[in-house]
Amino acid sequence: ENQAVHQMVLTAVDGGVPERSGTALVIVTVLDVNDNAPVFDQAVYTVCLVENALRNTLVIKLNATDLDQGSYGEVTYSFSNHAPARLRQLFRVDPQTGEIRVKGVVDYEEASVYEIYVQAKDKGLYTAAVHCTVVVEIIDVNDNAPELILTSVSSPVREDAALGTVIALISVTDRDSGDNGKTYCRIPSHLPFKLQSSFKNYYTLVTDDHLDRERVFEYNVSITVTDSGTPSLSTVKTILVKVSDVNDNAPRFAHPSYTVYLMENNAPGASICSVSAWDPDSEQNAYVSYCILDSKIKGTPISSYVSINLNTGNLYALRSFDYEQLKNFRVQIQAQDAGFPSLHNNVTVTVIILDQNDNAPAIVSPLPPNGSVEWVPRSADAGHLVAKVRAVDDDSGQNSRLSYQLAQATDPGLFSMAPFTGEIRTTRRLEDYDAPSQKLVVHVTDNGKPPLSTSVTISVSIVDSIPEVIADLTEGPQTIEYFSEFNLYLIVSLGSVSFVFLLAIIALISIKCHKDRHGTLGDRCPLSTCCLRGSRRCCRFRRKHSRDVLNNSHTNFQMPPSVKAPPSSVDVAGGGGGTLSQTYCYKVCLSPESAKSDLMFLKPYSSSTTGGTKAKPVSPHVSRARKEGSDGTNIGSNGSSEVSGLHGGLFIP
Repeated sequence: ENQAVHQMVLTAVDGGVPERSGTALVIVTVLDVNDNAPVFDQAVYTVCLVENALRNTLVIKLNATDLDQGSYGEVTYSFSNHAPARLRQLFRVDPQTGEIRVKGVVDYEEASVYEIYVQAKDKGLYTAAVHCTVVVEIIDVNDNAPELILTSVSSPVREDAALGTVIALISVTDRDSGDNGKTYCRIPSHLPFKLQSSFKNYYTLVTDDHLDRERVFEYNVSITVTDSGTPSLSTVKTILVKVSDVNDNAPRFAHPSYTVYLMENNAPGASICSVSAWDPDSEQNAYVSYCILDSKIKGTPISSYVSINLNTGNLYALRSFDYEQLKNFRVQIQAQDAGFPSLHNNVTVTVIILDQNDNAPAIVSPLPPNGSVEWVPRSADAGHLVAKVRAVDDDSGQNSRLSYQLAQATDPGLFSMAPFTGEIRTTRRLEDYDAPSQKLVVHVTDNGKPPLSTSVTISVSIVDSIPEVIADLTEGPQTIEYFSEFNLYLIVSLGSVSFVFLLAIIALISIKCHKDRHGTLGDRCPLSTCCLRGSRRCCRFRRKHSRDVLNNSHTNFQMPPSVKAPPSSVDVAGGGGGTLSQTYCYKVCLSPESAKSDLMFLKPYSSSTTGGTKAKPVSPHVSRARKEGSDGTNIGSNGSSEVSGLHGGLFIP
């Protein structure tokens, strides 16, 4: 270590004279032995290292010296035997140069200081190692973002939650130190929530406004945590806050009202329309059912007219509607949700029945099927109004617009018809060669699709003058165009009733005659018939004993001189006293003109006696009450004993 080589000059002198000597250079090389250990410059080294330093970054270069030479002076570096494995992962030591470099990721948050124990030894045998300590202080950098931890989340939250309701509890941490570890939180300002800090790094998320699930059914609340490092780091975490439903909305219909047009004669069970209502609530609160509110149409419950599907809202007709009976009606439909308490809403459906051309025109004048007989004087000029056909149609609109057409005519060129008024007029002056009887068939057609029509037959009689038409009505009824079973049943029924009525009349007459034959009025005189002026008139005579007559009446009757009666009708008494051999009979006859009548009343009167013991018979005074006919003539003025216009006989004994 002090001097490795020694040089000496060795001189050898002989004893001669002159002495002779010789020299030799002796070089003594001191061989080294490993008697010196390596020595570090410092026992403890302190260095600073920024965390997250790159790999192979030089931390420090150690230097250890050994005074020995050769291999004994060559020093090698290494970790001490008691260096932890984690340290060996983070750092490495160059054995030749003694450089300590970064091998792994150095994290301040893992360890802020590392103590590296390094040993140095030479290559000699049985050498001893020397040690030193390298203290590596890690410098913190803002390499850790804040951490946000949700300790409690209350979701979903009711939409009617009160202000200040706690939604979540939040804790924040940052592994960095100093300003790098200082944090603060925030959430977007447009949300109905806010953060409240009660303790350091602890926050509470609460409601700050009213919630409405129908407007927003869930919120993504983004919580941002930022530290104060340079550059600052932040962490964003999103909390899904769901809003639970409350039944606070009634069902809403798609339209405020519905108007439906339905063609009449619809099939029962046909769908009229469909109403739809939706509820902005959810789940059970949004389930909508439909029903029809009770009402009446012309006194009949509306449930007999329409029905509705409970779930779909389809409205169905339960009957076939007739426009002529019902033109429109209204249905009140209620939509109700299944919430508790349930909410409902109503809507009005107006059903308008559309007319269909299902009614043929009906003839009002003349009445079908045979129509009527019209009389036209032969002197009528062109344009003479023969007849006017009037018809009505129960339909409406174009379906009730009627047109008239002369379908058939005995002489097509003689008559014309107005297509809209139904007037039948002559087209020319009537001539002698025109047939006196004309038959016209008129068709009345509506304007529907398809059009419906009906017809009527009119018989036109051409006469010289209107009064002659009474004698000319010899034409029988026209052939019935339609004869149904109902008409047959009606005729049979009327015939049966008439027959029974006739039998009853005959029975009553028989009973009456039987009673008269056996009555107390005496014997009935034979019936006789007298005919006068070609008319059939019957006179009935009743004979009674004159004594009975005088005894009953105590009056003597005498025909006045102004009345002339046939001898067969009046007999004169034969004697002044006793019984009368003949019967006074006054004859009453019928006239076919029942509108004209003469009625003769009898009134007894008494005359004064001129003397003698016997009084003269009292002469009856016959007074007449005449009823003159329309022609002013007095039917009974000829002095006869006829009284006209009585339906029966007046008998005067």
